[in-house]
Amino acid sequence: MPDESTTGERTPEGAVPEPHALSLPVLSLPVLSLPVMGDAEASTGSEGPVRQGLPGGYAITDDPAAVDLDAVHAFLTASYWSPGIDRGRVARAAAGSLCATLVAPGGALVGFARAVTDRASFAYLADVFVLDGHTGRGFGRALTRFLLDHPDTQTVRRWMLATRDAHGVYTALGFAPLADPSVFLELRPSGGQFTGADA
Repeated sequence: MPDESTTGERTPEGAVPEPHALSLPVLSLPVLSLPVMGDAEASTGSEGPVRQGLPGGYAITDDPAAVDLDAVHAFLTASYWSPGIDRGRVARAAAGSLCATLVAPGGALVGFARAVTDRASFAYLADVFVLDGHTGRGFGRALTRFLLDHPDTQTVRRWMLATRDAHGVYTALGFAPLADPSVFLELRPSGGQFTGADA
């Protein structure tokens, strides 16, 4: 029995009907130009590094060149939230984040914070620390404020963080407990946990 195509035309028995060309409008979409990782824009997205001077010759910058990975790793691997984290994971985390580095007058890293963010609507504040000898001067709060006020985070509508012992630092900046914790979930894959093998 002959087949009928979608137009009602008949084809000889056993013959495959010719496909009909669809006439779809051509969409003209803008070409998305992404920066190459390693460029300053890949880390900040802004017009070059942002730097804020602080009293005593200290400064906070988002310049990726200011991140001393050895110093950050040394602190994080001994911290309660990422014990034993390996240096490679610290490097990947920093590369994928908007970082704020606190530098002393001589240029050494003495504090750090990072925002895991899409730079559009969401940011997670992580790895905020100030080294001993430089604490008690409000630098932890200054690092956080730097990220909150950064040009790349001005459209972020939700910031989150987790802390065991620094609630006062963050509540002073407007952070509060979750309004409804029942709507939030988390997943902790076993492969993502830190073990002695990471060190």
